Order: sequence, then C-alpha cells, then structure tokens
Amino acid sequence: MPTRPTLAQRLLPLVGLLLAGCSLLPQAGPVPYPEGCGSFGFSARRCAAVVARARESVAEEPTLIELLQPEPNQIKLGGYQLLRVVFTLADGTQQVTPVTCIGIPDGPGDWVCQEPRLDLETHVDHDVPCDGPEPDDCPRQIVPDPAAVAAAHPLHVPRLDIPVDTVGHREIKVGDVTLPNGYVTRVGAQVLNDQPDDFWIADTMWLDLRPVDPARPPFANVYQRPLVDGVEEAELWLTFDVTEASPGAVLHLADIVAE
Repeated sequence: MPTRPTLAQRLLPLVGLLLAGCSLLPQAGPVPYPEGCGSFGFSARRCAAVVARARESVAEEPTLIELLQPEPNQIKLGGYQLLRVVFTLADGTQQVTPVTCIGIPDGPGDWVCQEPRLDLETHVDHDVPCDGPEPDDCPRQIVPDPAAVAAAHPLHVPRLDIPVDTVGHREIKVGDVTLPNGYVTRVGAQVLNDQPDDFWIADTMWLDLRPVDPARPPFANVYQRPLVDGVEEAELWLTFDVTEASPGAVLHLADIVAE
C-alpha cells in the first residue's frame, strides 16, 4: 500500500517555486505614466527621474509612456533591473527600455536608484593637490598658529528652522566666524528633513563661507588659499532655491558648524 506523502513533501514543490523567483508567475501588464508610479512604490519625483533616464534612448517624442515590471531573473551580482519603460511612438511601434541600477546609489543626486533627498554641500575642501609623486610634491599639513587658534571664534548652531512656504531664491546668514590664519577645519550641517513632501529645493543647498574682507579670495581648497597672520573674519550663509512650497513648510537643519 503506497505511503501517504508527508506535509513537508507536499510543500516542497511550492518552496521550489518560491525559490525560483517570479519567472514562472505571469507578468502584470504595463501601467500608464505617471498614474502608475505608485504601483512601483515610487514618488512622483523618483518616477520622473526613472522615465527621464529611459527617455534618453528614444529619438522621437513618444505619444504614450507606460511602466512595466522588470524582466524575470534580472537581479545580478552588483546590479538589478528596476523596471521597464514602454514608449509608444507616432507610427504605433513600441520601444521597451529597461532601467538598471548598478552598485549603491550615486549620492543624494541619484534619484533613479533611490528616493530623492535634499543635498547640502560646501565649497570648502581639503583635497591635497599634489604636483608629482607623494609626498615630496604635496603640500604639508597646515597647522594654524596657537595664538591664532586661541583668538579664533568658531560658529556652532545647534538648530536652525527656516520657513520655506514661498517659491524663490533664499540667502540666509547663519552667523559670524573668525578663523585661525584663515584656515578652515570644517564646515557642515545635518538636514533633519531631507525627504520632505510639503516643499522641495532644486539642485543643491550650499553652506557658503564668505570672507568679510572683499580683497580676500573665496573659500575653496584650504591648501590653495593663502593664509593670513592672526585671524580672518568670515560669514556663513545658507543659499538655495525653493521650487515647491506649501503653507507652514519648514526646513530643519541641525549641528551647523564652521571653524
């Protein structure tokens, strides 16, 4: 008399199907853009960036744009297919363009492979400019004069809340700082709400360190900017462009420092 299969034996084919991925499951049809962005879990901003990347491969203006699930089994070492964009052209032909992400997202500006985030940068950098083999042709580490360090006044702002309820260019003075010999150790801040849904800021926000003396050069690479005796006065400004705004919207920054 044949033995009855155990529960584990009966579940084994189902487990194998799950492990094999979705290749044996029917693929859903295309959904219209932009209405179908939510079915992929994308915000409107990210979805637009995905379609814009795919649009680069289409020579003419499409009459219809649709979104399609990725091809089965397209997750590979180091990358994966995000989705496919279907462009219908004027003559009725269709062009299907896959959008692929490889590696980790390329910083806050990579809206295709991650949800958009606000980006905050500064013009100050500490890259060592070498004209030849290291270390002989590289500048020495800058060590400010101890007396200048003692006389300097760094800028530390624990928190800054900025209303962004109107569209337009903004320049906000954060505070004053005196720097030993004009040398900048660091400039930075933390954006607490870097994925807002009630406002948006185009491109990059800048923490702009500006010399008070107009004869002094802008702050940039610390090794290429001439030092001064004693301390140098400077102002820290926050600049950005608001492109989307709503009543009561606020940008929250924390741990602002210039020293």
